[in-house]
Amino acid sequence: MKGRLGRLQDALASNLWLIPLIAFVAVVALARGLLLYDQTFGTRSDAWFVYGGSSSGARQMLSTIAGSMITFIGMVFSSTIVVLQFASSQYSPRVLRGFFRDRVIQTALGTFIATFAYAILVLREIREEPGHSFVPGLSVYVGISLVWLSLAMFVTYLNHIVQRIRPVTIIEIAATETRDCLSRLAADRYDPAPFERPATPPQNVVAGNYGLVASVDEPAILAIAERTQAIVEVLPLAGDFVRSDIATMLVWAPAAAPIRRSPTAAPIRRSPTARRMCVSRARAHDA
Repeated sequence: MKGRLGRLQDALASNLWLIPLIAFVAVVALARGLLLYDQTFGTRSDAWFVYGGSSSGARQMLSTIAGSMITFIGMVFSSTIVVLQFASSQYSPRVLRGFFRDRVIQTALGTFIATFAYAILVLREIREEPGHSFVPGLSVYVGISLVWLSLAMFVTYLNHIVQRIRPVTIIEIAATETRDCLSRLAADRYDPAPFERPATPPQNVVAGNYGLVASVDEPAILAIAERTQAIVEVLPLAGDFVRSDIATMLVWAPAAAPIRRSPTAAPIRRSPTARRMCVSRARAHDA
């Protein structure tokens, strides 16, 4: 269970849609709340925080914002893909993980999408019927403020991307992630007891799918081994490529000998099921 949650957290942190989705949901709630306020209480047109123009002017402004932002979003997505392709070809495909987890990139995309969605939501509420015109002054002003916020985020995004693709920055981020990974592994280090394979033939546990070994739930495997009085040896290391018909674990059960960890066991990260090794092609999944 912990392994499943860990992989879920890693998947959520390594995508570009989570923060934009949160921003979209938040801006929908914001637009509905401000529109309800404008419809219920109204706003003084002479207040500095209220749009005081006509309904046609507000409609034209929001239409311009919506049209410009959708073009802007396309341009930002295109430039992001170009940067990712450049970083992958010039350095290593492994640096893409850092770009996908970058909160500045995710926040910038979320801000642009939120501004576009907000302009559309407010635009549809503007009415220009004779005698029944309605201009949500506060809502329109917030839409203009989101444009300024998007402009600030765009400048931040450009500066961040320029700094992000510098070789020294990429090396520093890779080194930091490596140190963190080694620290986590060092916390689970142990001195393996001498291990000798039993004379009886073992049962082979095959991967069931081809791909890279992403994680193994060592504590769960040991728990099942102790409960069934079995000896389990994990064969591939994390990062190894395995075929669908290759043995990933050897199991001797039952056995009277004490359960011991194999010195060849791979560095382990938790996986949802004890007898499964997480094998991944595009991303981690159970094999």
